Amino acid sequence: MTDNTTPSSGFPPSFLAARERANIAADAERGAWEALARRTGTGQDETHAWRKAHEESRAAQDAFADEVKAWFSRTTLD
Repeated sequence: MTDNTTPSSGFPPSFLAARERANIAADAERGAWEALARRTGTGQDETHAWRKAHEESRAAQDAFADEVKAWFSRTTLD
């Protein structure tokens, strides 16, 4: 029997959402890095965009890490 809050993967929705946000943020950071690599001129706009994307990616990865820790904590108690 499964409950309605845990998908068939066994991970709670908050875990899956945090993972998705981390993946999206990493893709955005990668795109900003590629734009920075192709820059012309000073690249100030591209540098600013990459730094912003990097900070957002780090925050999303930290949030996902917290979800992983919480998930392991819950599963070890079961």
